[in-house]
Amino acid sequence: VINSVKSGSFMLSILNNVSNVVKNPSVATILTLIIGILILIAYKLFIDYFIWLSTKRMFITAQTYSSTTPGIYLFLLRKNIYFRAIFAYFVKQVYQILWSLTIVGGIIKEFSYAMVPYIIAENPTIKPNEAITLSRKMMDGHKWEFFVFNLSFIGWYLLMAITLGIASIWVVPYVTTAQIMYYDELKKLN
Repeated sequence: VINSVKSGSFMLSILNNVSNVVKNPSVATILTLIIGILILIAYKLFIDYFIWLSTKRMFITAQTYSSTTPGIYLFLLRKNIYFRAIFAYFVKQVYQILWSLTIVGGIIKEFSYAMVPYIIAENPTIKPNEAITLSRKMMDGHKWEFFVFNLSFIGWYLLMAITLGIASIWVVPYVTTAQIMYYDELKKLN
């Protein structure tokens, strides 16, 4: 399945099947594009966001407690709050996309909303707008500081690029832990 998706034969087979049904190449291409976009959205919502939030939850738990189990990764599923947490993160992404339509707003809001994943990971039942408002309040006066903080990892990101991603095994947990520690410090200030 992975090879067919990577090679593009998966989308070509969808295009061929849609072409057989529709009989109009232009409409078939548009429908295939729409199907591809829907598959991408489904992947982002149900796999990518889940992994992102579960990883943040696992790191926050490890920061708080002396021992954690890999089972914490499935916390959102076990507590039946998966869709609520994913929806909150999705709303943050929609706001971010809308703010990105402005030149300066997208950059500023990227840092204003930076703590939303950590807030949702720590409190998965929070309402989306509450998480966004809380992040904005936490980052008020700290956006530049957080930008410089993230800029300090540029050498690590270059190492990841040079090693073709192999170094990400060490770099991603390091950066995530540092960001969670930053989040903890912001919580203490607010």
